[in-house]
Amino acid sequence: MATALNIRQWPHFLRPLAYRLMPQCRELENDCKRSFDIINPVLSKRRLEVEERKKKGLEPKKYMDAMQWMEDAAKGRWYDPAASQMAFAIAANFTGADSLSNALLHICADQKLVEELRAEIIEVLGGEGGLNKQALTKMHLMDSVLKEQQRLKPIAVGKFSPSFY
Repeated sequence: MATALNIRQWPHFLRPLAYRLMPQCRELENDCKRSFDIINPVLSKRRLEVEERKKKGLEPKKYMDAMQWMEDAAKGRWYDPAASQMAFAIAANFTGADSLSNALLHICADQKLVEELRAEIIEVLGGEGGLNKQALTKMHLMDSVLKEQQRLKPIAVGKFSPSFY
């Protein structure tokens, strides 16, 4: 993100030159190449596995992850798996941060809600289990507050939809 902001400071006609001269652009390009080098062997192995299972008349193994989702969505067309994973990471970070920020602002604006949430947290975490998955499922008010915040201000759902590929 910082690299993109720095490049945008240059006039359009000088951006290709700035891209070649800025060390952070070369670092970004190397990072992209490394991410492809990490993801490509995994996808190659999966594709080979699918072909082998098809030859044997077996149902191909389906993975439950973003890489499989992109493979399915591509339907045999070319796509950049590394860029897809980076887009997912960016979308996850920004949507999560945006939702959390809005929820905290909503909570802080209502002192009574702060007190009620504090009481719920103390009650739930005061047990012997401490903070764990079971404790989180017992925080009904917290769950309701977060769901209400999502209802009031849903993140711009279309911004990172798969149609941008």
